[in-house]
Amino acid sequence: MADETSDCGHHEQISVIVRFYDESLNKPVEYFVCMQRLTAVDAQSIFNSLDGIVVNQLGLSWLDIIAVCFDGVSTMAGNINGVQAKCKEKNSKIFYVHCHAHCLNLVLIDSIEASCIRHSILETVANQINLKLKTLKSISTTRWACRYEAVAAVKNNYTAIIIAIQTICDTTKQSEVRAKSRGLILQLKTFDFIFALNMLHPILLLIVKVNSCLQAEELNLLTSTNLIQSLKQKLYQLRSDPTFFNDIYCDTVKHCEENKVAIPKVRKRKISTKIDYSANNQYFADTKEKELRVSCFNVVLDDLLNGLNNRFNQETLNLILAVGNVLKLEPTKENLLCLESAFEVDSNDLNGEIQLLRNIPGVPLGSTTKTVVVTSDGCCTLLLRRMHVPS
Repeated sequence: MADETSDCGHHEQISVIVRFYDESLNKPVEYFVCMQRLTAVDAQSIFNSLDGIVVNQLGLSWLDIIAVCFDGVSTMAGNINGVQAKCKEKNSKIFYVHCHAHCLNLVLIDSIEASCIRHSILETVANQINLKLKTLKSISTTRWACRYEAVAAVKNNYTAIIIAIQTICDTTKQSEVRAKSRGLILQLKTFDFIFALNMLHPILLLIVKVNSCLQAEELNLLTSTNLIQSLKQKLYQLRSDPTFFNDIYCDTVKHCEENKVAIPKVRKRKISTKIDYSANNQYFADTKEKELRVSCFNVVLDDLLNGLNNRFNQETLNLILAVGNVLKLEPTKENLLCLESAFEVDSNDLNGEIQLLRNIPGVPLGSTTKTVVVTSDGCCTLLLRRMHVPS
């Protein structure tokens, strides 16, 4: 496992951790190897540093490496010129692993809060209108699922935020602050902004729940794959469910009426004949509701689904499912064939061992991360060694 970041001296550093199965302890262990300064952050330079650590410092061959775990940036994860691709040039059997919780965060993409004085104004306004205040959050690219917290805070505090910003605008003596305040009010008091809040809130809630489960200390392997598949199916259902969109649109209209926000009409568009001579191929909505469904709602869900499909490829999900079923001693034929292809083990031999283990008392069953640590007379250890899987 490797990750790179800059230190307080603005030097790029790469940290390396190894994970392997310790036969003396009968469980997988992790050890921090080192931090090494990088003089360049291109894929070849990073790989050269890793190669030196693996070969010279650890005394291993790349043929001994089962999997590599990096983040999802193209330099590390690129399957053509990325670091993972260069690792596979050394050993084609290496699996590239990307943390599922990190993947989910990248599908979306509270470090900063408002100043004390401005937050005090917001608290005062909230008390005046009898509103339970939620702390406002900024969009952070490092804190996972913070987007839900940010959207929920603005949605719940919307009225108080508008009044607070207007108060700041009226009382400040700084022209720059006054100009920014007016700009914020103009942006916040738009139909599109309120629609986006109502649309993203339930969608991000689903994502943050899955994200929390993927970060659990005792992660169930089967549950992790089922959660991702369930999230995909739910997003597909929301896209095709007219009731869900209609509820969002109606809530938006109600919210706009309560806050005296104008509901825009659909702009009439002239059909162009320069792009396509067939006017039937061009779609223009006759209502704002239809326009938002096509140009906003469907687009957001499609982007999320494409991101999930790209980052959670089926090969990885199938492998996790196979390992989870083996730990339960309930693998299917497809699971055994998947493991045979991935780890070059004989599926018949593996199936034979599983049949024997089923009849041995005290063999730990289950597909959580804790199961692979608990052993009984070395039986579970035997199975893991057979698969060469550092769970």
